[in-house]
Amino acid sequence: MQLGAGNRAAGSMRWAKGLDNPCAGGCYLPLFRLEPTRNSALMALKIRLSRIGSTHQPHYRIVVAETRSRRDGDAVETLGTYDPRTKGKQVNLKLDRVDYWIGKGAKPSDTLHSMIKRARRGLSSAPSAAPSAAPAAVPEAAPAAAS
Repeated sequence: MQLGAGNRAAGSMRWAKGLDNPCAGGCYLPLFRLEPTRNSALMALKIRLSRIGSTHQPHYRIVVAETRSRRDGDAVETLGTYDPRTKGKQVNLKLDRVDYWIGKGAKPSDTLHSMIKRARRGLSSAPSAAPSAAPAAVPEAAPAAAS
């Protein structure tokens, strides 16, 4: 069952695909290809924003989603929220779950990479802000006691 044996050299013969293929274990030509499924464990994951706000009122969820899914499609897990219109704290984020998913191989988008860095900076600077407020209260109490 050789194909093209007449116009090719003897060493470069092609064989038809099938069970009578002489490449028993020497060549890689799978008879049955495995199709990737939608729920495959090998799917690439992204940490990204999913918009839930109405027109002119943006509000976002921070989600872990498959890379090929729609922007507002089904998410694997919701990690937090982002409200760009509020003053003060705009991002509510579960950093422990972010670390978990990054450890599993999820890649944050560029926007979320900067938001995660900012949230970690805010988390690390928050404990140092509390001790600086305590020494400022002590000198105020001392002049009041002297009077």
